[in-house]
Amino acid sequence: MSNAVPRAIYSREKANLHYFGNKEIINLHKTAFLCSRKCQADVILKSLDWAKSKKDRGECVISCFHSKIEKDVFDILLKGIKDKKDRDICMRIIFC
Repeated sequence: MSNAVPRAIYSREKANLHYFGNKEIINLHKTAFLCSRKCQADVILKSLDWAKSKKDRGECVISCFHSKIEKDVFDILLKGIKDKKDRDICMRIIFC
């Protein structure tokens, strides 16, 4: 049995990929955010400040957005979107 990675991952050959949404997000640097349902108050405050900085810089964030703090981070990332001109902000949030 070989542990080799499939060739399509390493080569620049066109792979048969299917996607939904903005495919340019693949080229962005991504940061995952995961948080337990229970955490200390200082962790919550740091997480909210972190989310504000990510939003202000327009960085891509990946998360499940299930726990309370993950939902609060999601709200911060979406804050300020008023019309379709701001939709590029939405394109930087990846649900998993």
